[in-house]
Amino acid sequence: SGKSMLAAVEATFELLFNKTSWGWVVAPVYQQASIIFDRVTDMVYLADSKLPGSREIRVSRRNMTIEVRHFDVSGKFLGRSRFQGKTSENPDNLRGASLDYLIVDEAAMVDSQVIFESLMPTLTTTNGWTLFISTPKGYNWFYDMFQHALSYRYQDGYPYLTQYAAWQMPTWEANPTIPASFFEQQRLIMPERVY
Repeated sequence: SGKSMLAAVEATFELLFNKTSWGWVVAPVYQQASIIFDRVTDMVYLADSKLPGSREIRVSRRNMTIEVRHFDVSGKFLGRSRFQGKTSENPDNLRGASLDYLIVDEAAMVDSQVIFESLMPTLTTTNGWTLFISTPKGYNWFYDMFQHALSYRYQDGYPYLTQYAAWQMPTWEANPTIPASFFEQQRLIMPERVY
């Protein structure tokens, strides 16, 4: 989806341009987290050959970890950036890290306790950023956070210079590679509430 692609681009940028960053993608289940993780892996390899300097890239798809070791043109070590895929299935496994960024995929399906007690504290020491992406699921913490972010929209500099921002865009507007006929077929067979 467009949301997953946006998240993958953000993580790839952090891995390649912030030479000491550490970030996670967290999703309700392994398969969901692996979607963004796999996209980031592909993008890192694609972009690596086009950038100055050199990098050592280590990937474990099984453990959902990417490590990029950065070197200047003379071979001097400049730092290491890391990206990991995680699930929200065991919140205790999400505690104690000090992250620079956090991407939560299908965030509305993740329990609020996991978000506020396990994940958000991982950004405290770095003043890190979070990207919550999701298909809505009723009126829960994600809905409340989305509404809170919308309250900033009338401030100067929104969405770039405010603490919170919210976007909502249907796939047919966000992804020009999908033919309009596909969406028309879906509209005909899906209940209006779902479409």
